[in-house]
Amino acid sequence: MGCQNLHGFPVVYVKIKLVLLEASFTMAKKPDGVIVAVRYAADGKIETARIFERRGPTYSDRVHIDRATLVERIRSKKRYVVGSRRKYLASTFETGPEVRYLESNVIATSPGAVQDMLEGVPIF
Repeated sequence: MGCQNLHGFPVVYVKIKLVLLEASFTMAKKPDGVIVAVRYAADGKIETARIFERRGPTYSDRVHIDRATLVERIRSKKRYVVGSRRKYLASTFETGPEVRYLESNVIATSPGAVQDMLEGVPIF
């Protein structure tokens, strides 16, 4: 027999199990920037990169940064990927591999690269 409250109505006890998920917890972190084009110097190193930087939930207008700035940002754990902007969809990108700074002073998308090379990124 169940319990009744002061007014004679039956009382129903419901056990609620709360599960706290770690926030996004399985979703990958959005990149801090998307590299959409590069310019290589005569020696084969990246001279300038055209990027979109993440600003909160959206991205900036395109920005040009030099090699030293790009290296500094990647070394400070900023996450950059190569990609292209989707037409008519403001801050939406088709993204590719992550850009890495290798100990041999190389910026590349593949871990075994011997010179700067961002595969699939147009040259401007």
